[in-house]
Order: sequence, then C-alpha cells, then structure tokens
Amino acid sequence: MDWLTHLADAPVANVMFLAGLAFLAVGVFGKIAGKVEPDKIGRAGSALAGVLLIALGLYFHVTGDADRAHADQQKNAASAPATAGSGAQDGTTKPVESPDDSPRPRTARQKRQGSAAREVSGKPQPSREYQTRGGGNTVVESVKSQSSPQPSMAALRPPVAVPQPAVSAPQPPPPPPMHLRYFRLQLKHGGEYLDADNCTTAVRTFGYSGYDNGACQLWLFIPAGDGYYRLQSKHSGQYLDADHCTTTLALFGYSGYDAGACQLWRRVPEPDGYFRLQSKHSGQYLDADHCTSKVALFGRSDWENGACQLWRLVPENVRID
Repeated sequence: MDWLTHLADAPVANVMFLAGLAFLAVGVFGKIAGKVEPDKIGRAGSALAGVLLIALGLYFHVTGDADRAHADQQKNAASAPATAGSGAQDGTTKPVESPDDSPRPRTARQKRQGSAAREVSGKPQPSREYQTRGGGNTVVESVKSQSSPQPSMAALRPPVAVPQPAVSAPQPPPPPPMHLRYFRLQLKHGGEYLDADNCTTAVRTFGYSGYDNGACQLWLFIPAGDGYYRLQSKHSGQYLDADHCTTTLALFGYSGYDAGACQLWRRVPEPDGYFRLQSKHSGQYLDADHCTSKVALFGRSDWENGACQLWRLVPENVRID
C-alpha cells in the first residue's frame, strides 16, 4: 500500500493530471485488461472527463509554480534586512579605522579659506562629521547643500501686461450757446445775407458786408421760450419785427404787443442744414419776395424748391460767398 501513501502525498495538480490520463485512455481504448468495458456513451464521457482533469491539472500546476516563486521572493526580501542588521551587530561590515582619520583642530585661517571657497564656487561643499564607534573615531563624509534659495513660483511667472487706457487726442471745447454768438443769415437762392440796409431800420438781402465789422448783418438769437427766438441786430440792438404784425419787416425796439408774437421767430428744419424762419403771430415765413433783395412775410413757398425761403446760419468770423 506504499503507492497509496505516495499518491496521497503527491500534489493535487499531479493527481488530477494522472487521473485525466487514465480517463482519457478509457475513452480512447474502450477496454482495459477485460475489467473496464464501457459503452459508447461511457467512453465519450470518460474522454471528456479525462480532458477536463488534464486541463485542471496543468492549470493548478502553473499557478502553483507562480505562487511558490512569489513566496520565495518575499521570503528573500524579508531575510535581507535581518542579515544586514546582524552583520552590523557582529562588526563584520565595520570600516577599517585609521588613526590618521582622527579629527584635528582647524586654524582660523583655514576656516576663512574654506568658507570663501564655498561662497565662490556656489556649489554644495562636503563637510566632515565625526562619530565615535567602538571606542574609535570614524570620519563620515556628508554633503550639505549651500546653494542659493530657489525662487518662488510667483517670481518665475512672466509679468502680466496691464492694458493702458487709450489716450485720445484733446477735444476742442464746445462752442458757446447760440444766444451768446452772432450769426449771419444766408439765403439759399442767391447766397446774400439778411441786412439792415445801411445800418438803418430797413431790412433787405445784401452781399457780404464788412461795414462796421459786419455789425449790420450780424444777429443774436435770444431764446424766448417754446422754441422761439428774438433776432437782435448787433449794430443797433433792435429786433427783427413784423411791423404792426403785418407782412412788412423792419427793425424795432423791444415790443410786448400780442405777447411779443410779432417779434418771435422759430426755425423749421429743412434738408442740408437749411431752415425756414416762421413768425409766431401769423405763421408766415421770412421770404425774399420773388427771390429779389426785398424781404417780407409770405406763406409757405416751394418755388425753386423753396430756395427763396431757405436760410442757414453762418458764424460771425466765417465768410461764405
């Protein structure tokens, strides 16, 4: 019965492999020594069982080898530090000590020279530390970094450009309000200007005139509320007036007749910067009668596209012929 004892002590993988071979032999040969005679279904099942057992035996054999190898590596790794420690305790790995390695006092000059050399090189310099082992002095070399401190991450970042506001060209000051400036009134039809004839109270159109520095053609627009103005002559200080609220125009002093409506005018915008000048009293417009130099009040006219009733403002020191 020794073979049974050896079989029980054998690895499981080997037993399964041998059993698989036996089952496979029954499936292949069908009959062994006249004692085992399976039918066709038994032979097929025996062959299938044999293949499975052989495969399992091989699998367990391979995995078992891998586990043993891993266990051996762990065992060797665990035994290595213990061996090293025991050797250190035994004194077997101690360095050979020499009496020449004993520390010697350094002079002040040697200390200054050593410090200067380390500062100039800028590299880590070795320094000696002395330890006592087993009653003797052992020199242990150690390197202490004396390099300059590393810059911070903020110092390594590139500077961020701060956008500067665009500097615009200096703007000219705004012109003074309209009621503080004098203007000429230029007719679109012939380009002549509204004029106090020879600086009298009569009003007409006339070419550009510099008489009395142009004062007979300069007018000041004085606000009177609701978009209406009084037109004051620079020369005399009198106002453009619908004489007794008729269609005749002349210059006259300040009048409150009909709440001043005979001296109140408003601008009615037209294209290209032109406007019509409308009387508050009658609603009629300042008109160059039949496009001549005579001016009067007249209803809205579109003759020659209204050019005989269209006016524009020309600043005092500007000449437009």
